Amino acid sequence: NAIGGGGNNFRNVMSGNNGPAGSVGATGIAVTAGNSNSFHNNIIGLNGTGTTKLGNILGVFMTGFDNSFGGDNTDDGNTVSGNGKPYTDDPIRCYGAGVHIAMLYDAETQEPLTLNTTFRGNRIGADISGTLPRGNCGAGIYTGPTHQTTIGSITQSGRNIIGDNGFTAIRCTSENDFNLPGGYCAIAGNNIGADLTGTVSLPND
Repeated sequence: NAIGGGGNNFRNVMSGNNGPAGSVGATGIAVTAGNSNSFHNNIIGLNGTGTTKLGNILGVFMTGFDNSFGGDNTDDGNTVSGNGKPYTDDPIRCYGAGVHIAMLYDAETQEPLTLNTTFRGNRIGADISGTLPRGNCGAGIYTGPTHQTTIGSITQSGRNIIGDNGFTAIRCTSENDFNLPGGYCAIAGNNIGADLTGTVSLPND
């Protein structure tokens, strides 16, 4: 499946979904056990021009094999910003995030069913221009080493801009992964805490 595409006519705007936390209605994009999907040029959590916050509780929830989010071409990247909300009784803490790559297991074999997700050329916590702060309330990208997630690219247009997020830029942790051996988070060629130009600070907390 291809979700989105180059140019404004093919772009999806997936924003303003504020159902109960943890529900599908609270998520911009939810992919469960979906394989070989590509996501290009979508706006998730901002308005249609990609400039003002119109957040979901969770921007992107994804499980499955060989999913590609963004790419190396100029129009490939998605904007995932402005998602998540602070707890009403503890506004310093947030629920929701920009992107959550979750592990899914085969019920019988316990083999992992979330593998090989790539993120290239996206803006996570910035506006569509990659220059203004529009952070997600929680983590920019939340994943784990057994998921085998690749974040970034050696090309200039494949560089992710990850800034202004409220709970770290990228969280790669093995908790809840049943201590399975192997796996990785490959993170290279990104602007983390800086804008598109690499000269203006967009700090993550």
